[in-house]
Amino acid sequence: MTSPAYFLAARIIQDAGYGDRMYAVEEASPSHLDLDLLETRLRELRDDDLQNSGVPAHLPGKRFRNVLYGVPTFSNPSGSTWTPATRQRVLDLARQYDMLIVTDEVYDLLSYDHPPESDPLRMVDLDHGPDAAGGVGFGNCVSNFSFSKYLGPGIRCGFIQASSAAMAAQWAAGGANHSGGATAQMTSYFIERIVASGELDNVITRLCREYADRSRVIRDALQKDLPRGSTIAGGHGGYFIWVTLPGDGRYKHTEEIAKVAAGEPYNVLALAGKNFQVPSGGNELEPDWVKRTLRLSLSWETSSQISQGVRRLCKVIADSELNPEMTR
Repeated sequence: MTSPAYFLAARIIQDAGYGDRMYAVEEASPSHLDLDLLETRLRELRDDDLQNSGVPAHLPGKRFRNVLYGVPTFSNPSGSTWTPATRQRVLDLARQYDMLIVTDEVYDLLSYDHPPESDPLRMVDLDHGPDAAGGVGFGNCVSNFSFSKYLGPGIRCGFIQASSAAMAAQWAAGGANHSGGATAQMTSYFIERIVASGELDNVITRLCREYADRSRVIRDALQKDLPRGSTIAGGHGGYFIWVTLPGDGRYKHTEEIAKVAAGEPYNVLALAGKNFQVPSGGNELEPDWVKRTLRLSLSWETSSQISQGVRRLCKVIADSELNPEMTR
């Protein structure tokens, strides 16, 4: 899993029986994954001749040796977007090491400062599109899309796109699909009308305009009130802004900061970096970023509420300084 990761994704993988086979692929920098580490890990797994997890495979068809999960565009939590070079190398590694790439590409249309069509190709399109050199047959990518990010969280309707018809057919061959059909069938009819009428385009335009304003408010307030040496990432699309406090040990663990901020009299919700750490089967030490990061979301509150909330959060951060005599 790419790390920091969507905080519920790890639980899904653990529930499927693969918790002891889960490893973190850290962001080497915003928009860049540590792909050298990924390749090293893939090579080790190939050479170790590992068996599959204890969960048996009942369906016929293709089985991948490895799976990589990530959010390539405006990621949850860091708001980062993989560069075209990163996407291509991830795909090259997938083809070389028999790896399925599973991506949540749900924020792609929420691009604030440039049109979505100028963003890099989605992984599944890169795998079967005009740039798919060497991409033959079954493919290596599956992409999740959700209308919940655009029409409301209660919608719970989306679609899965695969690299090939063969992969799509295998995904659709499960008993749950044959028995239950579409899990949101009636909702999908309503959404089809919204899409066909062009109203979804209008909704996305309004959301991008509103979110762009909220992002500007958050970033301006953070730049004004955060301690010197802090960094701000994200805010160009999607929902999230990622704050990293200075690495000089002056401030308490962000888990404690978030807990104080959520209580009286502040009442501000910010998720600490620890929530987004991948529980690794390799038992690696806690990365440094875990204790210094916070995720802020702009999808709910108004700009005025956001401005007030950021001021309160920055007050909690300032009060958490362990060595106040140090110059900020």
